[in-house]
Amino acid sequence: EATELANILESFHCSCFVAHVQIEPSEDWRDVIERALQTCHALAAYVTPDFHGSLWTDQEVGWALGRGVPVIPISVGVQPYGFFGAIQAIQSGQWGAWTIGFHVFRAITLRSFRGGPPHSANAAIVARTVVQAVCDSPSYDGTRQRVPLLDLVPADMWTTEMINELEQATVNNSQIRDATLYGPARPAPQHIHDLVGRLRSATGS
Repeated sequence: EATELANILESFHCSCFVAHVQIEPSEDWRDVIERALQTCHALAAYVTPDFHGSLWTDQEVGWALGRGVPVIPISVGVQPYGFFGAIQAIQSGQWGAWTIGFHVFRAITLRSFRGGPPHSANAAIVARTVVQAVCDSPSYDGTRQRVPLLDLVPADMWTTEMINELEQATVNNSQIRDATLYGPARPAPQHIHDLVGRLRSATGS
């Protein structure tokens, strides 16, 4: 399930580390995991019944919390506890793998913009990743799912390059160009053009 989640997040332009996949034979696995914990921008934790019994999982979560990066718990029959017990968990039994992956990505987005300094390097990376995920939407449903994430990106996190890339996607990506958003129904390009217009007015670009 962790590998499947990583594959789904890769489709949102996230680069994922799963220890049993990424660690090569002969490597010191503790060094590899430490490097991953030192450089990651978020951590997703599958909280299973045997999670607390591990010698490592609590330490890995604590490491990420100590660095101030978003920690996203996924409850598999057990709720998060301790310092990450206050974080609302994603309930794995409620949805399929793809929906869980989307909720993890959305939770990372929310936590990155709300949980730390507004101009942190982590938030800037997440903002660019959200725009890339929208621009590469693979389907109409993907567009309907991803476009609302653009509204989560703070206005001062947008760059001219991100705005131009998003605007170009309404022309180049047919899955955006011909998609209709719901609630209320409106063409996806119109929603994006309205957002771009507001951003250009705010930045004077």
